[in-house]
Amino acid sequence: MHVPSQTDPDIRYTVLVCPFGTTDENICECTGYEYRGACNHQVIAMQLWCGWTEMGIQAHQQTRAQRATMVCPSCGEDTEWALRPLREDDQLDA
Repeated sequence: MHVPSQTDPDIRYTVLVCPFGTTDENICECTGYEYRGACNHQVIAMQLWCGWTEMGIQAHQQTRAQRATMVCPSCGEDTEWALRPLREDDQLDA
């Protein structure tokens, strides 16, 4: 999800919304999140998020055309899917 900067109208930050968690589990690309691990964009993203996920547990199912063009079947906004492989230095909970 893209959240506009509150100080610069030309900047939008990408926020990865955790569909199963709370606001503080969202990940933002802004410098505030980088330094503090928290930012206002996390809260704004959760407020703007329509609640749809690709898990298929909601009432709206994505059509093939919507999937191909990456469109949310619930709100019509763009969707983005992100996956990152684990690195050797990643900490894993046992």
